[in-house]
Amino acid sequence: MSLSQRWRLMGHRWPPGYRLFHWTFLGATLLLALTGVALYAPSLRTPLIPYLPLLHHVHIWLGLLWGGAALGALFLPGLRRLRAWDWIWPLFLGGLLLLSGLLLWMGPTLPAPYKVQAFYIHGGATLVYLAWVLYHSLKRLFR
Repeated sequence: MSLSQRWRLMGHRWPPGYRLFHWTFLGATLLLALTGVALYAPSLRTPLIPYLPLLHHVHIWLGLLWGGAALGALFLPGLRRLRAWDWIWPLFLGGLLLLSGLLLWMGPTLPAPYKVQAFYIHGGATLVYLAWVLYHSLKRLFR
């Protein structure tokens, strides 16, 4: 069976609501990664200085959408068909990302040591989470 045939078949195994949340989650993840890199990397941040406040707000709202999609997917029927491994890592890492992102969002109200720790946790959890997304995608595509 070709990859394109497998791709089409994979879309029909889950209920439409679950697929909607899954694609919302994936789209928000990719856009969060792009806006996060643009906010973090100095070589990208410098030419985008006029747009940094907009990028920051987009990143925050995408993070809230991402968290909402994760919580929403937990209440959809059909979740029992998933193995625990498919949700343990994303929920743990997603929780770290969401909590550290909220701490970073409250930046001016927090002492500096908390912001530094939240920044490192947010970055590290992001890298591990993106590695998991790549693993999950390749595993589903090539099985």
